[in-house]
Amino acid sequence: MSQLEDLLQQCTVKLTLPGRMGWGTGFFVAPGWILTCAHVVQEVQGQPVQVWWQKQENWGQAVVEQLLPDPYDLALLRVTLPTDAKSPCVYLDETIQSRDPLYLFGYPDQDFPNGCPVTFSCEGLTGDEPALIKFALGQVRPGMSGSPLLNQRSRKVCGIVKFTRDRSFDLGGGAVPTAVILAQFPELAEQQRSFHQQDQR
Repeated sequence: MSQLEDLLQQCTVKLTLPGRMGWGTGFFVAPGWILTCAHVVQEVQGQPVQVWWQKQENWGQAVVEQLLPDPYDLALLRVTLPTDAKSPCVYLDETIQSRDPLYLFGYPDQDFPNGCPVTFSCEGLTGDEPALIKFALGQVRPGMSGSPLLNQRSRKVCGIVKFTRDRSFDLGGGAVPTAVILAQFPELAEQQRSFHQQDQR
């Protein structure tokens, strides 16, 4: 595993809702802030979201601060971190083009309870408004919604995984681009700058 892939895994968390089967994935975008898809946490109804990190069940709790349903399908969670927590944060970047090699780490609904990687090839942006990143040659399972999508060419996170094209086969899926994330949560740009100036990971 490369250092970059290891760092992405360290940025990624498993999210579960009280009294609900299944889970989703999220990732640190700034200290104390987790990004995921809105459909992962839309049924939380004010209850805390349980955060699993690095095989540590119930490592922390998060509350939904902002929820943007479709067409954005984005949610920003504020998490109370343990006092000794030093989790890294992803580096968001808008760079994406067809044929870019993509990598994610997420928590599928079967086989890999502690998470697993998947690789893809970018096919490009859709004509939707807002546009989505369409990618192929990898399998996206339920539970992987909200995973960070790493562009291995730019070495930064270009989007957040939103859907699968087929949960049983390696047909790929789609993601919300970083450009859309930053347009909806503009405060993240400054938080990202501040974090990465102090933390070179």
